[in-house]
Amino acid sequence: DQLRSVAQTRARFNPSTARQTISIAASDYMQSTLLLPMLASIRRLAPWLKIALHLIDGARIWEQMERGDIDIGIMTPENAPPLLRSRQLWSERYVCIARVGHPRTRSGMDLETFSALDHVVVSPRGSGFVGPADGALKEHGLVRKVVVSVNSFLLVPELVSVSDLVALVPERLVARHTAAIQVFQSPIDVPGFSIAMVWHDRTTSAPCHLW
Repeated sequence: DQLRSVAQTRARFNPSTARQTISIAASDYMQSTLLLPMLASIRRLAPWLKIALHLIDGARIWEQMERGDIDIGIMTPENAPPLLRSRQLWSERYVCIARVGHPRTRSGMDLETFSALDHVVVSPRGSGFVGPADGALKEHGLVRKVVVSVNSFLLVPELVSVSDLVALVPERLVARHTAAIQVFQSPIDVPGFSIAMVWHDRTTSAPCHLW
């Protein structure tokens, strides 16, 4: 690894002719909000570079990077293995969404309306019916009605846009859906989260990785 690091540091990287394959692991939400827009730039600047996207598995990311199966991970820093290098990319906050024309949101989204409506939540296994808002609502003596649980963030805006369901989602997830849905500031104080890029020590000096 040390010899490889010396050789890589001295090598010159030309993105226009590079033919490496870079494997990136991220959740569907992060693939949609960060990686898909980034791919257009990569394709323009490095047309021969291959990008392999994987759904991230936090329990296996260290093992996958140790083997060289994954080059870059996009995840919450508190869930990242401590031996991986990391850099924070952004801080995210939650917003509430409802479809345009929803009959219960004409006057906005206050706490009473939020707790009275039917909700959809994201559960990695598609079987959980509790989300970030439930603990905060409990402190106010309120309980919301969660009627749908899905295992993909990407399904939530589509489902909300064709129903009377509402959802609490990361703000960047709905940046491209504003024509079909309304975005409200969350009426309940729910802590946001950070997103970081993580990588293995052996690739930290690789010219392609640095680029």
